[in-house]
Amino acid sequence: MKTFFILSYSSFWSAALKRYLWWVHKTESHIVNIPPIEDSDSSLLISLEQICQSFEKFHHQIMRESVAILDVGLYEESSSLNPLRRTNIFAQLASMLSLAYPEIRWVFYSMKTPSDSHSWYWAEIFESVSRNFIFSSMFDSIGLRNLIRSNIKQDPELKELVMYLQERNKGISAAIDDEETYAYLHGYLSYKMGYRSFILTTHEMMDKLLKKDSEFSKNIQINLTFEDMFLNFPDSDFLDRTRVLHFSDLEERDEKYEKLKDAQKRIFVTVGHKYINWYYKNRNYMDFLRTQAEKIKIVYKPSGGIYNILENSELLREYWKWRNEEWKAAKPFPAGVETRGGHSAPGRLLVIAESLINRAENIFHKAETVPDCIHGATLSLEAQELLGYRTPTTCLEAIALRHKLEVKAECMFYGMEHNIDVKNRIKEIEKEVDVVAQWFNPKVKKRASLNAKMGIITDVMRIFKDFAQFDEEEQCLCYFRKLNRRWSLMQPGIKSIFSWVTFPIRWYVETLVGSLPLFILALLSWPLSLGVLSWLIKADFGKVNSGKPIIDGFYSHITHAYIAFFGLQTSGFPADPKTKILIVITILIGFVHLGIFISHLYTLITRK
Repeated sequence: MKTFFILSYSSFWSAALKRYLWWVHKTESHIVNIPPIEDSDSSLLISLEQICQSFEKFHHQIMRESVAILDVGLYEESSSLNPLRRTNIFAQLASMLSLAYPEIRWVFYSMKTPSDSHSWYWAEIFESVSRNFIFSSMFDSIGLRNLIRSNIKQDPELKELVMYLQERNKGISAAIDDEETYAYLHGYLSYKMGYRSFILTTHEMMDKLLKKDSEFSKNIQINLTFEDMFLNFPDSDFLDRTRVLHFSDLEERDEKYEKLKDAQKRIFVTVGHKYINWYYKNRNYMDFLRTQAEKIKIVYKPSGGIYNILENSELLREYWKWRNEEWKAAKPFPAGVETRGGHSAPGRLLVIAESLINRAENIFHKAETVPDCIHGATLSLEAQELLGYRTPTTCLEAIALRHKLEVKAECMFYGMEHNIDVKNRIKEIEKEVDVVAQWFNPKVKKRASLNAKMGIITDVMRIFKDFAQFDEEEQCLCYFRKLNRRWSLMQPGIKSIFSWVTFPIRWYVETLVGSLPLFILALLSWPLSLGVLSWLIKADFGKVNSGKPIIDGFYSHITHAYIAFFGLQTSGFPADPKTKILIVITILIGFVHLGIFISHLYTLITRK
């Protein structure tokens, strides 16, 4: 059951609507009074802050399942929804609230019918508000936030200022699953790739969105789906009593929900068991769909994390393409080029971003479920996109929060494999921080980039440690050591010289401890190399009574090198200077390698 917020200047109107929603729809609602707004920036921001403070007392889960009816006398068309256009103070407030609270379904109520019919901000409040807003707005399914971004970018006076702002025009996705956790995860992945996403967790939602004769979805085209193979919605028995509908029969599913067949990409998520009567029928039907030029992929549960799902779905390349376009758009102008946009995000978008980040931080500390983490990650992603990397410090905070929340979601979710893909996460952190670093002064650019990467990877590593993800923590630790080596080379004076001298040693040791197989290979390779060298220089270890050398022949030198390396002692006393030097080197190298190896192995065993 959704919670309703009523925002209005009129306490009488708010109270009347509150009573109506309760008596007619049995829906809980809360009144948030809008303070008087003068036609000025300061008055608008004060009113926005007071409204945000009113929302703070509500738990994030309540906010995630809520509808806000905003009564601000909005009579104009949807093109007026622009937080940066100073023509209509009420339209600015409506658009700023829509961006600041993406998880709330916003309804902009007016006593006058608008000239266009954008259903996402107009509703017949007194007839169908409770039953027409069953879909989550978390991933901008109806397109309100995308509309606002489009309005900003199409404004000729604002174009240069916000040319970096991304619009999600790739299409619409549907995350279909009777488990809310999977639905939110897959919806979030679609949203990150540039799709607006519907979350479908009930039979009623399926009927409303995927039937071609549905009035609600007559103009909605589904482009991508994440579908659970075995669906069993809790409301199925109540909404389809005429006959038993087998949602797990894909052909039967498509016959009832025709819009599924129009999707270009369909990802079926399943545990992979064969305990259904139509298993082979499903397999043959998917083969048939492939012949119709549809992209069909199967992803098995449990998965190996966010990037692993994208990779198994063959969507990882598409994801990187979307991100690369975003990073390219965020590139600064060349030096000397004057623009009205300046070199930072617009002030109002910064205010919204800071609000999103503060709420995401609060969710991170209180998150108890995977949807909670996805909720916070979405807020951080929205903040990051609104800033466009142009306000470096705040943007880095948003990036760090998003990665922390995503990792926490991966670690909390029992639907994930124990081993999580860290390689692609490190790659994304590197790319994002490098884009942000472009906006720093060239003199501090490298230092700022390294500092930010070390900070973010430390936070991520701490989460892996808290959830006992030792292998993932070790991968992060190896990357941190790499960053720390680079940092040491940038130290001033004598420290820099010392760092350059010791850099090869640090690199070698840290590379070995980062890979156990590589370390074992080094332990076997060193004595082999030293044995070959001993044979080449004809190392002399003395002779037996018969006059024959103690160590003689190629294999004898190799064997002796292994004994000296692992036993830390020789079979005879070196007879000449070159042999003495070789033995000292062999024993020292063996001592160092064995000491590091034993301590490293002990650390791995005690942690696991």
